[in-house]
Amino acid sequence: MEPPLQSTLAEKAYQAIRGMLGRGELRPGDRLVNRSLAAEIGVSFTPVREAINQLASEGLVEYVRGAGAYVRRIDRRQLEQLFDLRDCLEPFAAQQAAKHIDSEELREAHRLCTLFLAMAREVREQPDQSADPAQWHRWIELEERFHGLIIDAARNPWLLKIAGELRLMALLFGPQRAGEGILTLSTAARTWREHLVLVRHLERGDSAAAETWMAAHIQNARRHLLAWHDRQVRERTEGRP
Repeated sequence: MEPPLQSTLAEKAYQAIRGMLGRGELRPGDRLVNRSLAAEIGVSFTPVREAINQLASEGLVEYVRGAGAYVRRIDRRQLEQLFDLRDCLEPFAAQQAAKHIDSEELREAHRLCTLFLAMAREVREQPDQSADPAQWHRWIELEERFHGLIIDAARNPWLLKIAGELRLMALLFGPQRAGEGILTLSTAARTWREHLVLVRHLERGDSAAAETWMAAHIQNARRHLLAWHDRQVRERTEGRP
């Protein structure tokens, strides 16, 4: 049975706004103006309101009394909490994926690694060997697909549900960290190598190695992003551009 038209339009609005968040068109702290969004998406006011309510329930949007709905900001404490959960869940996902991943998923994992390598080479061609905003958002999309593939391959519906919520928060944080110097050549090359080694552990069905390698990968990402966050805060405090 076809869903009611209103539900279909609300889903259209939801996916459109989520896409704007992922691409950085709506940034943390931006106010969500229902009528403007409705005009841009091509729906009426009501589906947009329903979509914003759904995003608020997922933690991507917050309501400010008397002011409306805003894209949620993530502070350092929340970023650390996000990585705390990733530390718990993703090494386990890699361990399970090594037991259950199939040949098609392995081919896709290798294909994504090839795309990561191509992206690293693009970054190398930049004058400062640092990704521009468009390259950064493409990199974030690749990261989401790669880690999502491993979580899917774990074949655990409970893990899939919890990890899906974490990936929503990562979606929000992506545009927030789309600043200069976040994705350098050295970071891109290191991440590509880490992904490739992990895929090789998955190919061999080595659960212990996959778990250990994923834990190290998450810790490297934690150190890099927290250091970048602290540097940005320090530069803003010192009044540097």
